[in-house]
Order: sequence, then C-alpha cells, then structure tokens
Amino acid sequence: MQKRETTWRKLLNLHQEEYRIWLDKDEKRFQIFDKLAEDLERYVITSLQPGPYDDISIDDLCKRFVHRIPDVLGNCDNANMYDEDMAALAYAHVHLLERYRRFWDILLRLLKEAVLPMSENELEVLDVGTGPAPVLYAISDFYQLLQKFTHEKGYPSLGIPFPELSSVESSRELEQFIHAFSEVSQRSHGPYSITFRNFKGLDFNELRAETIEEAKNKWKANKGRQWHDYYDYGTQSWESYSEEMDNPMSLNGLYRYNFVIFSNFLTTESDVEMWKKELNATFLSIRHGGVVVVTGASANNKKYKPIYPIVREIAKETQLGRIKSVSGEIACEYSDIYAKRIKQHYDTVWTWIKSNSSIDDSFLESFRVGKNRIVKSLWDPDTNLQGPGSPNEFSLLAFRRNQRPPKLRRKE
Repeated sequence: MQKRETTWRKLLNLHQEEYRIWLDKDEKRFQIFDKLAEDLERYVITSLQPGPYDDISIDDLCKRFVHRIPDVLGNCDNANMYDEDMAALAYAHVHLLERYRRFWDILLRLLKEAVLPMSENELEVLDVGTGPAPVLYAISDFYQLLQKFTHEKGYPSLGIPFPELSSVESSRELEQFIHAFSEVSQRSHGPYSITFRNFKGLDFNELRAETIEEAKNKWKANKGRQWHDYYDYGTQSWESYSEEMDNPMSLNGLYRYNFVIFSNFLTTESDVEMWKKELNATFLSIRHGGVVVVTGASANNKKYKPIYPIVREIAKETQLGRIKSVSGEIACEYSDIYAKRIKQHYDTVWTWIKSNSSIDDSFLESFRVGKNRIVKSLWDPDTNLQGPGSPNEFSLLAFRRNQRPPKLRRKE
C-alpha cells in the first residue's frame, strides 16, 4: 500500500464522485445487493425444509416460522424473543435486506461528506446490537468494492486493509444465523462470530487496562528465565518477546475503533438511561478521525424523541463533534430498484411457503400473535411494500473525533 501524501479527507473529496459513478456503472451496487437477496432466499427456504434425520414436517417448520413473524415486526425491543425457535430466521427474512440497503445509503452519505472512516492500518469496526448483521455485511461489501475500485483505477494511496469486524450481540440464535449465512453465502471475510456477548457492563478502558496489566505481569514473571526455556516451550524468541512486552503501553491501541455503529439498538429511553456508562466508554474508544453512527426510527416518533438528545449529550461529554451535514432525517424508499428487490424476496419466500404447506392467504389474513399481525406486504404479491404503518423516514446521528482520544494512564 502506497504511503499517503495527503489527508484522507482530501483523498475522499478527490475520488468520492468517481467512486459513486463507478458503483452505478453496470449496477455494481445492485448486483451485490441482488446476490445478498438470492442468498437469503435460498437460506430461508432451505431452513424451512427438514433434514434427512429430522422428525418434523415442512408444514410444521413453516408454521413455526409464521408464528415468529408478528414478534419480529412488533416485539423487537424484547431481547429474549430472539432466542426463540425460528426468531433469528424470521427477523433476518423481514429486516436484513432493508437494514443493509439503508446502511449503504449512510455509507454513501459519509463518503460524500468526506468523513468515511479510513485507516492505513486495520480499520476497526464495532457494530453494537448486530442482529443478523446487516450493517457488517454492508460495510464488508462497501469497502470490498472500494478496494476493487482503488485497484482498477490505480489509486494505491486510497487503498486500505480489509475492515476488522467486531460486534456486540446477546442472542446465540442470531450468532448461529450469522455464522451459517456467512458460510453459505461464501463470505471469506465473515463475520462468523460475535465479539462481545453483552453491552451491559462493557467498558473498553477496563478491558484495555486489564490486557496491558496482564502483559506487563507476564513479562515480569518471565523476565528472569533463560532464553532456552522459551525455545523449549515453542514460543517466540526472548528478543522478540521482550521487545514487544517490555513496553506494555504499546498495547494502548487495543479496543479502540475507527467506526462504531448503533443501528436500531437504542430503542427505549429506559435502556439508553441505563447504558449511559457503557455509551460513554464506547464513545471514548473512538480513534482520531473515527466516526460513531446512531440510526433508528425517526426523532418525530414519540417513543424515540427523548433518546437522541441523551446520545448527543454523551457525545459532547466524550468530545465527539456532531457531523451536521450527515445527521438528520432520511426518507425511506419504497419504489426504487432496491425496494422492488426486497418485495421480490418476500414474494419468493411466501410463494414457496404457500406452495409447500397448508398455509394459505385466509390463514395469514387472520393470523396474529397478541396484538401483532403479519403485514400483508410480506405475503401478498399484489400489495405494495409501503403499507399504512410503514415509516416515512429514519433518523441518523453521526459524530466524529477530531482530536486524539484520551490516553489510558499507566498503572504503577
């Protein structure tokens, strides 16, 4: 990778329009979206068919799947719901494609304003509340195409290593979905697992300090041994070991991120209030030039209205500047080629379900779980994707660190 002779901002300003045109040429962005939709269709339909040793029918599997749809439409705030049978599959079927395309739009907005996170070293990404990983898949595909563009056009200074994808997700069922779906869709860079299981109590300063202290204590304990002891244990040489561990503060870059995303995770005021400490620690983990994105339902939504001021206040406390040109309300699309492909995905899956089970339109019309029903746009090919309850817009808050992050004090 050629050493840069200018700032990332100037490079992005120089090449962003050309990259956007390149993406639209031959529909490169749509092709990768279409493949994601095909992979998801195939995965959902395969998952609704019993294996050779399963003692269950297609009809029963489809009914279990249908039973979860109202929950993933109207009960998303219930974290326990995602570990129910078929919940992860139903959630991915309903939400993955829309959340994926939505985050692509966010990445393009960051690119246009020349604040897209970039790094000559590894680009460290953290997605909090990963779900079925639409954000991580979008980031993976976006930067992979950027690398392809860079190579094709001969812009080596714009090239970066492939992003390191980290995540926070409590549901093991969703983690299993991510692992299996990444495999069947042949994603060489994953994601394949969850990095952190719980957001509650997650403190990157503490994790960093503990790692440094462990390295320092290990070095002290081993300092008096002879070099051949390490050779016998099959570890690295004494010289390289001491060079790395004699200065434990070199580990200060651990658990620092270039890009942190909260996508449809901060959904209740009570949770945001409860997570103030964790949000503060996460925002403090942002590197110089790094970006935090918070996206969810419109701020005009009564439920979400008190959430975003709390987030803005925490960002201010942690010295993150708001990117005003990026933040705001973004219109939801229901008629472009991506919306049409999402509708096609729904039609494909539900046509298969109705052709291979006892489930029919009259059953779906009347089916409900509690107060939640299955929206007609999912299973009726003659119904538009946008229904009476469909949102018109979603909110985006973006923050950037314009100075060095606070340094961790060395423990004596």
